[in-house]
Amino acid sequence: VHGHAQDMMLPDAEGPSSAIRASRLMMALSNAGLPIEIVDDFHLKPQIRPVIARTLPKAPGAKQDVTELGFDIRTTPAFTAADAEALVTQAIADLDRDYPGPHPTTMQVHSTWPHFKTAPDHPMVRHLQDAANQHMPAARKRPISLQLTGPSNVGNYLAQFGISATSGFGLEGRSVHADNERVKIASIAPAYRSYRDGVAGMLGMTLAPEPITEQQIKAQQKDTQAGTTRLPDAAVPRRGGPQP
Repeated sequence: VHGHAQDMMLPDAEGPSSAIRASRLMMALSNAGLPIEIVDDFHLKPQIRPVIARTLPKAPGAKQDVTELGFDIRTTPAFTAADAEALVTQAIADLDRDYPGPHPTTMQVHSTWPHFKTAPDHPMVRHLQDAANQHMPAARKRPISLQLTGPSNVGNYLAQFGISATSGFGLEGRSVHADNERVKIASIAPAYRSYRDGVAGMLGMTLAPEPITEQQIKAQQKDTQAGTTRLPDAAVPRRGGPQP
């Protein structure tokens, strides 16, 4: 986005700066009406998210400046990559017509990854869901359900090659992506066992029982005294590869 530089050395700028014009473009795209209808049972809505906004350095005394904007746009069956490009192109045309700068605004599409939805009966989904229902604490209250999730992830990249993917399961935590991000240590083992047993199921592996630890023996003794029964933990593969 081009504009007229505004600083102490140029008190009489001929028009708005690139940053001001860029903010108008960002506002126009943020308020753009995106389709909300559900197509092909795809329940995620289209989304436009700004990811870059920076005014490039200019030479001292330069009369013009440039601001770069970057957007991550979620496409759906109702809002394709072509629709997204047309929307941004129209917003740029409106900006240059109603709020012109010294040069036309330019656009570059860096990459396009398709939306995807893995079939619920896909072996990967079925085995991972079965394993999660066995190991995830949340499954004690209700069965683990399937959901569409966002934002974009590596699954979108793999989808263009026909490779199925799933978001899977993470850990319990707080302050995601912050400098004090942390996870609950006790949530590591259930997630690990869900992935382990899910992969084993997809590969047709039979897993050997895990050795019972001293801590588990004490827990079983405590449960026995309380009149309850604790099942042993899940299994891990023996060395030497898959078991018959």
